[in-house]
Amino acid sequence: MGQNCFAVDHAGLSVANLGNASQVSTLMGGMLHELGHGLNLPHDEEKYTSEKPSLGTSLMGSGNSTFGYSATFLSYGDCAILDKNEVFQPASGGTFYTSSSANIVLKQFDVNTTAGTITISGKYTSSHTAPHALLYFDPVTANNTDHNSVQWAVPAINNDSFRVVCNINDFRIKGTIDYNLNIRLILANGNLHTKSYAFKFVNDIPQIVDTLVLYQNCSYGGYKVSLPFGSYTTAELVAKGLTDNDASSVSLPIGTTAILFDGDNFSGTTVTLADGSSSCLQSNAFNDKLSSLIFVPAKSSTSSTVNFYKHCSYGGYNITLGIGGYTTADLVAAGITNNDISSLKVPADLKVTLYDDDNYRGLLIPPPALLMYPAFLQALMIKPVLSSFQKNSINQRAC
Repeated sequence: MGQNCFAVDHAGLSVANLGNASQVSTLMGGMLHELGHGLNLPHDEEKYTSEKPSLGTSLMGSGNSTFGYSATFLSYGDCAILDKNEVFQPASGGTFYTSSSANIVLKQFDVNTTAGTITISGKYTSSHTAPHALLYFDPVTANNTDHNSVQWAVPAINNDSFRVVCNINDFRIKGTIDYNLNIRLILANGNLHTKSYAFKFVNDIPQIVDTLVLYQNCSYGGYKVSLPFGSYTTAELVAKGLTDNDASSVSLPIGTTAILFDGDNFSGTTVTLADGSSSCLQSNAFNDKLSSLIFVPAKSSTSSTVNFYKHCSYGGYNITLGIGGYTTADLVAAGITNNDISSLKVPADLKVTLYDDDNYRGLLIPPPALLMYPAFLQALMIKPVLSSFQKNSINQRAC
């Protein structure tokens, strides 16, 4: 498998000594915790209200210190991974850990504050059957470890999708804090495939964020620079605090896309990161190469769309666009002539930002001021206003 683990050797490591000496029990629990890593298990913490009172501490969280003294357990997700481990098959044979691929697309991140839930659903394709989807919610804390990741695991639906409802009370760490959502597929050949998304808690409420974070080092280490939607030349990145050719990892929010360029002014070789985090740009052959970037909402087909009209008072041709970033080429491909829009209708749950130059440059005009600048449109962004992907109601701009 290429996995490894490390544990301390000790003369007192014996089942007979469990619970009798703190060091021995901790080392025994540590041995089993590390063995879990050797068998492909990530870290996970027990759910705060639905697991901890009845099941105790997750072995792959802090269970090394509780094993032998108090209830310690393997999570459902841990068991789903071990179920596809070669060691635990009922008979020898079969092919494990061979080359595989998977693509995960998040379709829903819906927060219901009344019910106190987060509903998450997605679709995926994979080269092997993926019987389970595992969701790890990892708070971004000062020590930058994932031992406190809270995990949900669900059986796949029709072998191409998943849906899970998470109780917000099961999160021990809330308040106001950044989070990474790591969605992992366990494939039938034992491999795990992961895609990560950024969100945050604000005053105990989960919210979608619209800020990209660049980190100096892999795995979100070193200094960091936060950027709102837009496009950034080398000079603009430096002004924000990033050294040229010095970014090694990127945290992308849910529902966004980043296009990275190794040249200034959006030139040179590009890498597109779609709707998820990249813990190390080495995997994209882009480590320490970033010189400019474009950060926009990812295109998404939802029930909410914006209507754009050629003339004032909603006259002329009518083009409908969903959530996403649109350059001049994208607008022309959708049927909008360059510099040719004079009115629009915007649902209350969406925000439209308009630009008079390509690549999200030039004069930035929010819709209320559109009256002053008719027929200038060359680029735009449409993004959700609220913390979930859907809502409704129309805000009209007649001219």
